[in-house]
Amino acid sequence: MVFLIGFLITLSSYGQDTIMTEDFENVFPSSSWSTHMNFFTGLPPGYQRLAYWGTTNKVGYNSSHSGWCLGDGQQPVVYPSQVGYVDSWMIYGPFNLTGVGISISELKFQYDYHYYPETVKGYFVVRISTDTSTWNNPYPINDTINLSFTRTDWNDEPVWIEKTIDLSNFIGETEIFIAFQFYEEDGLYDMGGLVDNVSLTKYINVGFTENTKKDSISVYPNPSNGNFTIKNLTLNEPVTIYNIQGKLVYNSVVSNTEINFNLNVSPGVYLVRINNDTKKLIIQ
Repeated sequence: MVFLIGFLITLSSYGQDTIMTEDFENVFPSSSWSTHMNFFTGLPPGYQRLAYWGTTNKVGYNSSHSGWCLGDGQQPVVYPSQVGYVDSWMIYGPFNLTGVGISISELKFQYDYHYYPETVKGYFVVRISTDTSTWNNPYPINDTINLSFTRTDWNDEPVWIEKTIDLSNFIGETEIFIAFQFYEEDGLYDMGGLVDNVSLTKYINVGFTENTKKDSISVYPNPSNGNFTIKNLTLNEPVTIYNIQGKLVYNSVVSNTEINFNLNVSPGVYLVRINNDTKKLIIQ
């Protein structure tokens, strides 16, 4: 169960500030991005795949290019056999989340991966740091740390999935770095991971006031996939849900003290308004 802190928010006062967008259609890496790979020790010469993040024109999300974790200058072929042992990083930063009125920040992107490991010892994650030496616990891109068997042919139709990561815990930091890491410590076939349409956004509310008093209303799980529960409501209490741009996506007067939701909306940050309190909800 997650007890959320109430926020007193005027939805119409939100302003959106785009920190960065990357669609991989131009020269990459640009000045704000860097790529590197970590080398495994004790391997025979040539056994580790050179795997620096780059771009590929084979697959893109509504475009011709995307970021590719094995983008070492070799354009892919169908079901290529590749030497394994990959630890490839793509890092953006620094950027800051300082200033008056910043209340929400998010990282959003599309991802896809084709993956056929000899053994399942890999993962595809996002990491966040404020100094590039200590990285936080990973955010799984595909909602599980360990990757599993997926499509093994470049000619398979891509299945792009949108992912949103809440960065609000980093509000106030003067230097922030995000990293996409693709890791596999055994033999790897096929292409690995793809990323496209990366964006960093902060939402500013000049009149933002935080009510730090915990109330009895609980919303869980949060984040969720759109299935969540609100408990301890008052009968005949209005519940409205808005996206971060202020568009109404749900409106009802409750007839029970507990509501189970199956909200079919795009991933992102949403605001659940109950009477005069507004609570942040992350849909992934």
